[in-house]
Amino acid sequence: MVILKDAKTVYDERFHAGVNIIRGENSSGKSTVLNILVHGLGGDVSQWSEHALLCNRVLVEVELNGKVATLSREIARATKRPMDIFGGDVDAAMSAGITEWRRYPYAGSEGKQSFSQAIFALLDLPEVQTETSGKLTMHQLLRLIYSDQLSPVENIFRFERFDAPIVREAIGRLLCGAYHSEIYENEVRIRVLEKEQTAVSSTLTSIYSVLGGVQHSLNEDWAAAREGELWQTLKSLEGEIEAAEETLFVDGANETFSLTEQRVAFTDVQTLQANVSAVRREIEELELEAADSAAFIASLQTKLVALKDAGLVSDEIGTVDFLWCPSCYATLERDAGDHACHLCKSPFDDERLKMRIINLTNDVGIQLRQSNMLQKERQRLIQELRDRERAVENEWHSASERLAALQRTPSSDMRARLRTLNQRAGYVQREIEDVQEKAGLIEQLGRLSARKAEIAAELSDLTDRNAALIASERDRLSKAYTEIADRTRQFLRADLPRQEAFQDAREISFSFGGDRISVNGESYFSASSLVILKNSFLAGFLFAATDDREFRHPRLAILDTVEDKGMEPERSRNFQNLLVAASSAAKVDHQIIFATAMIADELDDPTYTIGSFSSHDDRTLAV
Repeated sequence: MVILKDAKTVYDERFHAGVNIIRGENSSGKSTVLNILVHGLGGDVSQWSEHALLCNRVLVEVELNGKVATLSREIARATKRPMDIFGGDVDAAMSAGITEWRRYPYAGSEGKQSFSQAIFALLDLPEVQTETSGKLTMHQLLRLIYSDQLSPVENIFRFERFDAPIVREAIGRLLCGAYHSEIYENEVRIRVLEKEQTAVSSTLTSIYSVLGGVQHSLNEDWAAAREGELWQTLKSLEGEIEAAEETLFVDGANETFSLTEQRVAFTDVQTLQANVSAVRREIEELELEAADSAAFIASLQTKLVALKDAGLVSDEIGTVDFLWCPSCYATLERDAGDHACHLCKSPFDDERLKMRIINLTNDVGIQLRQSNMLQKERQRLIQELRDRERAVENEWHSASERLAALQRTPSSDMRARLRTLNQRAGYVQREIEDVQEKAGLIEQLGRLSARKAEIAAELSDLTDRNAALIASERDRLSKAYTEIADRTRQFLRADLPRQEAFQDAREISFSFGGDRISVNGESYFSASSLVILKNSFLAGFLFAATDDREFRHPRLAILDTVEDKGMEPERSRNFQNLLVAASSAAKVDHQIIFATAMIADELDDPTYTIGSFSSHDDRTLAV
């Protein structure tokens, strides 16, 4: 890592695989260096030290799945800074021209990749989409890799002001290797298909409603055959029309006019007018019944309210005592006792009164339900009659227009026959157009039905696939949790005998969403023991990932809390040695970086240490 202040290098250290210890006195700049390192890796740092803000830029050489790259970010108070990435080591990066770097924004947009997406691609990590905050970023992953001094020690994750459990859960599942991006892609596809399925079903319903009155099988063969029949009929009618026109032209002088057609049209108008009047009378009668019924229903509803009020009044007031006779106003003597009316001397029966109110309420309720049912039926009949009224009125208007036309134009039998033939030809032409429209709908019906079947099959496949992947995730998560718990337990049991629950650690439970860890069901420990617990968990997570290649953990841990909260030197040094022992036993490349002011003597060796021991006079950053 190289840290620059203007053109001056104020920090330049090469870290190594395994354990890396940044050591020095308290407040000598160790935490500042780790903050800048996390910033360089893509984390967001909201609180900078004054010395950090004197610097301008950090360059971090990283190895991502065997590929070496250099990451560079500006150091500034503003958050969410972009990142420049160079394909090569830091020495080549510092001498490279600006065109050899590639800049990525903090957040991606359509057509533009974020630096988190670029790093995820190099790490072969899937892009995880959460419902609340979009895609996971490097900053969010580092919250489970970097333990800083400002976060609550009882929490697993680095503190963040707006923090959703669903995001923490997604981070944990991803690093445990229990996240299949295919599930999210399938879910997106399922939503698209469901939307298309709804649209297809709606269109099919519309088509069926248009074709619903047909009493025969609807297929393309029927449409073709029916259209052929109609063309033959039209051709025959056109022949008859030509013959009638020719006869009328030849024998026009001998043409005899007749009122027969006008009489028939007048009779049709009268009949239809009578039909309109009859339908209107039926509507008026039903509307009158409906109005009367509505008034009756309103009275029943008022009666129900009154009965309810009567019951409440009876319960609240009880019996009414009269001091004077309501008829002659003479003073009344109370000699009937407490269980009979002192006016009429009839015995009280509260239960009979309540039962009477209940029975009346039930009777009125039954009447009300029956009346509402009858009212609905009346409304349905009224609507049917209104539809019939419109249809009969349309027929009446058509007949009236025909009668008026015949009255304006004298007619003969030949002319009447010619008009009839032309009308029939028009009807046939319209029927041909209707069959052609139906043929188009039938074709669309077949296409949409086939598409609906395809959608249903794909939805079924995607749903089954997701169910299998979710089951696989569940198994994977269970295995990863067990491995992390086993590794954490090893660290806790090897702790100095300061916390009895750690020495007898049997059950390690943790929740990424809940951001909590417990030992044997307990989560309340001393502050220093919570430090051991948190660091043991993060280290356990790292070393579980070195044992199991299915983890997607970057095999990196950055700890700045190994001696936080009043940690005694002996206990801190014991934990440091535990980290070194676990690192030495690991079989794959990994890296654990921690800061301490109380390094174990046996670890104060360039094999493990980074740079020199910093002090207030010789700080970690040479600013």
